[in-house]
Amino acid sequence: MEREMFSIQEVAERWSVSKDSVRRAVDAGKIRDFRFGARRMIPRAEIERCELLGAVTSATHDTQAKAAARRKPLRDVQAL
Repeated sequence: MEREMFSIQEVAERWSVSKDSVRRAVDAGKIRDFRFGARRMIPRAEIERCELLGAVTSATHDTQAKAAARRKPLRDVQAL
């Protein structure tokens, strides 16, 4: 019998992304999870749904775009 619930760490390893990327997707409402005490668990059906929709990729992209917008552009440095 296959497991039905997976930790954020296990999902991150499966998708080759960081735990923070999975957490951000959960916090953004792109991935549904259940809490068991302090642990967040993601059901197999939700993992498969997200794989079809690419939920983590888009959440990671959104975060990277926001981070890039916060960075200040580098000034041109003239050669001396």
